[in-house]
Amino acid sequence: MDFPHQSLFDLQAIEVLERATRVKPVAPLFVLLGKTNMKAKRFENAISSFEKAIEIMVCDSSFPSTCCNRQTGNICLRQKLFTVARECTDSVPK
Repeated sequence: MDFPHQSLFDLQAIEVLERATRVKPVAPLFVLLGKTNMKAKRFENAISSFEKAIEIMVCDSSFPSTCCNRQTGNICLRQKLFTVARECTDSVPK
């Protein structure tokens, strides 16, 4: 169900999330920002947010599922971007 001001809500949420990522640049916030951008049909911004989240995860040793080190980081980054892109396109209505 679409509400008349839904896009306004999405844009306000994006503004808040962008401020939050500047204050605390952590992967979960960038993922949430990416999903919100997707909902607002701002796909280029969504991709950028997902890329930032992945970069943080690749460099952050606190993520137990991160298999990447400095030498294989680009390969893992590409694999993760492909997975995120595939999941994103699967969720977009046709």
